[in-house]
Amino acid sequence: MSDTARLREDFQTELRGLLDAMARATSGLAPGPRRLLVGVEAFWEACYRRRDAAERILQSARSLDSEQDLARRALILERLLASELRACGVVAAETLAPDLAAEIAAVTRAECFAAQRLPALRRRLIGFVESRTGLPSLWTAVAA
Repeated sequence: MSDTARLREDFQTELRGLLDAMARATSGLAPGPRRLLVGVEAFWEACYRRRDAAERILQSARSLDSEQDLARRALILERLLASELRACGVVAAETLAPDLAAEIAAVTRAECFAAQRLPALRRRLIGFVESRTGLPSLWTAVAA
């Protein structure tokens, strides 16, 4: 198997793992702020636990094929986020989703680089979502 083929297989395996983790975490939750935050937290945790694989994928971004793979991964996350934001009643969900995906990715990269969870960055992202959506506090929604 070529390096490119192995990289693509790794990417697909990791992507399935991330999507499965999000699906398991949000199973049974009604659309709304709580499900949105639980899904994002599940994404971060899955990325954090798989940071060695994520690092390999990020390092491979030098080649065009892996750049396309990363773009596909971002697009899938954007679509999931847009769907969740629409379910929360956010009017500009499609406009906000790419910004939110970029912020989530920034936290993911920082945690992978630091090799530790960074709660302050996670809280900042939640503040970003709250300020851009007008949703009630996501922290309060999760605690409920």
